Amino acid sequence: MQQFQQAQCIGRAKSNCARLIQKRHLAGFSLVGSLIVLFISTVVMAAFLQTMLGSSTNNKLVSALAQIQNNSRMAIADMKTALTYRGFEGCRQQSAVGIVGFGQTVAPPPTLLLSTPNVAFPITDLKTQALRGYTVSENGTYSPSPDPILQTAINALTPEPVGGSDVLVVYHNSSAEAPVAQPINSVNGPVRLTANSLGVQENDYVFVGNCLQGAVFNVANNPGNSGAVNLTPTEGELPLLGTDTVVRRAYVDIYYIGDSGRRNPANRPIYALFRARNGQVQELTDGLVMMKIDFGENMPGGGFRYQGVGDINATVAEINVVKVGFLAASGQLALQQDDMANYQVLGELVTPGVHHQLAHPRTYKKVFAFNIAIING
Repeated sequence: MQQFQQAQCIGRAKSNCARLIQKRHLAGFSLVGSLIVLFISTVVMAAFLQTMLGSSTNNKLVSALAQIQNNSRMAIADMKTALTYRGFEGCRQQSAVGIVGFGQTVAPPPTLLLSTPNVAFPITDLKTQALRGYTVSENGTYSPSPDPILQTAINALTPEPVGGSDVLVVYHNSSAEAPVAQPINSVNGPVRLTANSLGVQENDYVFVGNCLQGAVFNVANNPGNSGAVNLTPTEGELPLLGTDTVVRRAYVDIYYIGDSGRRNPANRPIYALFRARNGQVQELTDGLVMMKIDFGENMPGGGFRYQGVGDINATVAEINVVKVGFLAASGQLALQQDDMANYQVLGELVTPGVHHQLAHPRTYKKVFAFNIAIING
């Protein structure tokens, strides 16, 4: 290059030659060169933007999946406790009971007397009604038809159950217990405790019994740590029980999908899983738009099968597994296009026309299913 420039300077003045060389150095790219550079820059920038957009979409999907997985785990953890202890009556060895508080000097022990049941505890048979499921139709009817007192309790739920999902009803007792201080020798009470260690208050429900018999009571006063605890059995008269009797908190949990009252960025309803415990409704987790229930039952003469809530004919004692299925949707709009997929929730086909009503078409959706073994009868 230097030789070429020197050749061009032959016959020119030295100053003119220097200006010529400087001019060529300052000339820069030609038009063709500039176009080539612009083209390469455009290709590189397009690839970079495509990578960034793809990364953003993937991040949204990963975040959406993590959210709905976490929501489903939270829901099933609560349901697992209730289902595992379905109908739990605290049976244990007779030699191990009746010794708590022995030899202690205590204030006059709490006393359990009688009052009346209400729809906050809508169970009239602790054995046959300890586990039930119902499908809610779009017009708000239930299949199979609940007992009148349970139907009244369901009708009082706020928010109301969403059509197309199932409702699960579970009766269970607490693992914590309080022993009685003396035998129960009258169908009208009293039941005297060594102390109110359960902290029961007015309108709470408790199970009083041993491994042979028992009943559920509604607390009619606020006993504090000692004093009278007035109860009424929901199943009839107080059973005559010995000092092996214990008292446990009693619960009826109703699980269902309802409208949380909140809206997503597209102003669509955000649905959630709710639990009504003895009439008190609590939102457990949002993002679950459908719930279906199957009962695993032992068949007469051997064998095992899953049945939907509308098909089950088994008694509670014959059901040893509950399968819970959720259709979960993300709170954010994570998809680039409308979700036109079909989903199967425990055999229930959910078409786009259905799940678009439950969640925005561009939310990320996934089906989760869990088996929960029932170990206490």
